[in-house]
Amino acid sequence: MLITSGYEFDGYRITKYLEFCSGECAMGTGFLSSFGANLADFLGKNSSLYESKLSKAREHALKQLIASASSLGADGIIAIEMNYTVFSADIMGVTANGTAVKIEKIAESLTYPTNTLNVKNFNPDLPIKPINMQITPQGDKCSAVLTITDITQNNISAISCDVEFTTTLDDYYCFENLPFYDFRLIPDSVRRDKTSAAVPVSLPPEQVGMLKSVRVTIRKYCDLGVVVIPEVNDVEWQSNTAPKEMNSTENDGSAELPFSIQFKLTIKEMKTAKEIYEYCVEYDNTNRGVIPPDLIENVKAMAMKERLYGNMYDECIKKIEEII
Repeated sequence: MLITSGYEFDGYRITKYLEFCSGECAMGTGFLSSFGANLADFLGKNSSLYESKLSKAREHALKQLIASASSLGADGIIAIEMNYTVFSADIMGVTANGTAVKIEKIAESLTYPTNTLNVKNFNPDLPIKPINMQITPQGDKCSAVLTITDITQNNISAISCDVEFTTTLDDYYCFENLPFYDFRLIPDSVRRDKTSAAVPVSLPPEQVGMLKSVRVTIRKYCDLGVVVIPEVNDVEWQSNTAPKEMNSTENDGSAELPFSIQFKLTIKEMKTAKEIYEYCVEYDNTNRGVIPPDLIENVKAMAMKERLYGNMYDECIKKIEEII
């Protein structure tokens, strides 16, 4: 039986309040106790005889209280109060009061990490590109926040898409027509990336840390209040992915170089990581998010380091060579 003068037990949850209970004890102190108490009072000392009687009376009243609560099927008693009464010179009374309750142990909650995954695919024909998705465990489910690049000047208000997760053990989770809405512009986002409100996903929280990839296939979206249902024409995010006009195979001498080669040749004419980053952002906006998000993020990190460590051009080129 757990007892407390407070109103709760650490690590336990009160499931039911039963009844107010009490235990009483009336105990005679006897002639010697009174005589000893009077003598102690005269001498200014403690009376061990009275203290012993009082302690026994308190223990007995508490036992009576616990017995009363047990008879009700209680697991604990809260808000315990001890009251003392003197009936005469040689008789004292002690009462113990409290509320009998039913309790249960609170299971230790496991904490699972948040996981942010870069989206593997995109539709080059659409003005919006899914960039990444953040999965956060919440209780026995999860929530998902989608980050997109939107070149429609903030016209996209909602998206419905199929989301496919794959774990490191190749377990597969698919959610059809998952809605994302309330997109907000990320502060200081040069590329005008936006994040959605968190939406619930019936994904086991213990699997979040195991997720290795996500695919987002846009089924429809709302643009200026008009619902658009696009054709599915998704491709994988790759370093050599390019807009259609850059994939010309006509050998007339005017065909543009593949994206990865053209990109490398252009950036090698630059002098700093900052220049490369600004070029990446401008190129990505012009060509509807064709540059892989992780490449832009890495270049941005290099550009920011230049403020502290000086020119990071060589390191930036090396990182780009690793990605492309």
